[in-house]
Amino acid sequence: NAFKVRGNLALVTPAGLERWVTNESRIVSWNTTGSITKINLVYTKDNFTTTTPVVSNYANVIGLNTYPWTIPNDQSTTVKLRLADANDATNVYVDSAQFTIDLYQITFELRDLLSNSHISGLSVNGSSTTGGYAWVSSVNSPITKGLQAGTWTVTFSKAEYADMATTVVVDSNKTVVLYGETKVVHVWEAIAELAYNA
Repeated sequence: NAFKVRGNLALVTPAGLERWVTNESRIVSWNTTGSITKINLVYTKDNFTTTTPVVSNYANVIGLNTYPWTIPNDQSTTVKLRLADANDATNVYVDSAQFTIDLYQITFELRDLLSNSHISGLSVNGSSTTGGYAWVSSVNSPITKGLQAGTWTVTFSKAEYADMATTVVVDSNKTVVLYGETKVVHVWEAIAELAYNA
């Protein structure tokens, strides 16, 4: 029988229990001993009953290797990675411990400028500059929304208010407060300014 010396793979990151957020770039790292020239990387949410490819036939060298993974829009608390020799995936592979793919929780408070009360019956139109993600909905203040990492432009609208627009860097859980000015206030200011100039 032919004798084959197999290489070995040892995952460094993720180590387990991490919270990685959709649209972030995270480094998957591992150490290689022996001759493994290419690897396949997949992830699972059901302990490898099903898998989703991350990268295939990725160049691999002896020692430390890394792969920059843009975290997918596939949230779960039971995610695992599997790193395998692309030429011998049945016999040479290693699985990560369980970690989480999540969204950042952003709380938006939309308040009336004069009364400071929350505004209801708003429409929201939001989009991220990377990843092509969007948020279009009807909301009442306050609203907590899970958003993918990145820079978002978000506009809240209601007929009797001027639009409330903001740019939010979504890199942690946070609260954003916006104040809405009624169009009645705008009309009053315009008339007052006209009377003053006259």
